[in-house]
Amino acid sequence: MNKNLSTSNLIGGIGALLLFLSCLFFLNLTAAGIISLVGEIFLLYSLNKMSKIFYDNQIFRYALIWFYMIIIRTIFILVAGKNSSSYIMVFDLLVTVGVYYVKNAFSLLSLYTKVPQYRIGGLLYFVGMILMLLGEGGKLLTFSYIGLLVISVAWAIIAFAFFRTPNEVKNKA
Repeated sequence: MNKNLSTSNLIGGIGALLLFLSCLFFLNLTAAGIISLVGEIFLLYSLNKMSKIFYDNQIFRYALIWFYMIIIRTIFILVAGKNSSSYIMVFDLLVTVGVYYVKNAFSLLSLYTKVPQYRIGGLLYFVGMILMLLGEGGKLLTFSYIGLLVISVAWAIIAFAFFRTPNEVKNKA
């Protein structure tokens, strides 16, 4: 029996493209935040559908951890403001842990779909997040810009992976 991935591919690709666009709007945090949130929700929906198609709930669980970490950090920044830089660093570490989990989700997708760009994009996203973390606080600001660039490339690669994934997969069950 074949399973159809076309909807998951389209929604995931659009979500990854929105996350790519949010990196371009880094000077306008409101626009970047809205675009990013929509992209994250699209991506989460797509990964949920794919985890059901491949009978591996771990894909969605990893993505959900990533999403929760981002939401927790966003709520903290909205409540505490940007003045609490030492606390923001702790929450950035949490987001980095979340990015590690979504990197694992993309590695699993790469394994199931035989599309290596998922794994490459996930790894670049993780490396870019670490670079951004190193640039926090302004001491190594160049790392933040390089990290943002790496994350942008990662989302472009992940979008390409979604659009490159075959629409039909054979069910092994």
